[in-house]
Amino acid sequence: MHDVIRDMALWLACECGAEKKKFLVCQGAGSFEVQGVAKWKEAQRMSLWDSSFEEVMPKPLCFPNLLTLFLRNCVGLKAFPSGFFQFIPIVRVLDLSGTHQLTELSGGIDKLVTLQYLNLSRTNISELPIEMKNLKELRCLLMDVMYSLSIIPWQVISSFSSLQLLSMYKAYRFSVVMEGNVLSYGDKVLLEELESLEHLNDLSISLFTALSFYILKSSHKLQRCIRRLCLDDCEDLTCFELSSSSIKRMAHLEKLEIWTCCQLEDMKINKEERHGFIPDDILDLKFNGYFPKLHHVIIVRCPRLLDLKWLIYAPSLQILYVEDCALMEDIMSNDSGVSEIDENLGIFSRLTSLNLINLPRLKSIYPQPLPFPSLEEINVVACLMLRSLPFDVNSATKSLKKIGGEQRWWTRLQWGDETIQQAFTSYFTRIYISQ
Repeated sequence: MHDVIRDMALWLACECGAEKKKFLVCQGAGSFEVQGVAKWKEAQRMSLWDSSFEEVMPKPLCFPNLLTLFLRNCVGLKAFPSGFFQFIPIVRVLDLSGTHQLTELSGGIDKLVTLQYLNLSRTNISELPIEMKNLKELRCLLMDVMYSLSIIPWQVISSFSSLQLLSMYKAYRFSVVMEGNVLSYGDKVLLEELESLEHLNDLSISLFTALSFYILKSSHKLQRCIRRLCLDDCEDLTCFELSSSSIKRMAHLEKLEIWTCCQLEDMKINKEERHGFIPDDILDLKFNGYFPKLHHVIIVRCPRLLDLKWLIYAPSLQILYVEDCALMEDIMSNDSGVSEIDENLGIFSRLTSLNLINLPRLKSIYPQPLPFPSLEEINVVACLMLRSLPFDVNSATKSLKKIGGEQRWWTRLQWGDETIQQAFTSYFTRIYISQ
């Protein structure tokens, strides 16, 4: 942030300078001199970005009025000094995100009985201390991209009786197999603890087994909470199948990622019929879309997956990224069942970015031309069997900025007529790939 803008923002936040001493901001070592801050005890909100924790922190430590503490990307902070948290006794917001060298969360965190928001994302903390069970007021816990996290003691998560938002998106890859570690049981115990959280309403999570996906499918509560879902290396998952009633409960889903599910062959939605008719609530879904908020889909390294025809039920989709799916021939095929609903859902009507990478058998994105009113870019790499794009002269006329691809792919593309080719030639950008 520009220094002038930063100073103005701080001045406004501090009620036009009247409470300047209550807001302390440091970005980078030396952005203010510690000895120049005379009254640390008055500070209510403190933000240290890209700073050295040891150099900036005053001695002795004392922040009796501190409510908010941001320690983002702090240099050299591997662990907090013994008893550190007792010096911030009433803090409500603690953000440690991006402090990559932080490996443990000690220092008496059980003393933070007023803590409501805790962000541990992109740290290298390997274990949540059992003392966290005392954080009864915690409402928001963020633990995204914590690849070192391997131990969460039993009943720590379930002890957060006030928790409303939990994000464990790409939070861990490997767990330490030991008694009392909820991550040792293929997500099963973790999901059971999440089920017990009465106030949870926003969940982002990565799952690593087919069993955990089946547990999610059977939990009405977790389906209603899920906002971001990543299935990673679920080697025994053969079918991503959801009932229409499950999808109705998953109305808050915004992002779906599936990585390295090598046995996955099909993704489908089953419409539930009762005694030969489709219930009214399912008919409503038919016109409103099953995934009204799903806007980002990533599918990578699913070599047996043939198509993504279920995307007809994602009318809000904005970003689609598909890579390394060796057998995929169509994104949507003629048998997708779109004839009955495409007029109402508007296939890809909000899509802004389409990325197709290393799909050697891909032949079709969609069987007919689409208007693509929001499409800004399409990138096609190593998809040499894709010989046409679902464009006509009216496609993406006001939004398109780029068509990226290899020169040999572009040269071989077939167009309905020369007018269509001329309309899109100026958007082509060559992508070079190493052989």
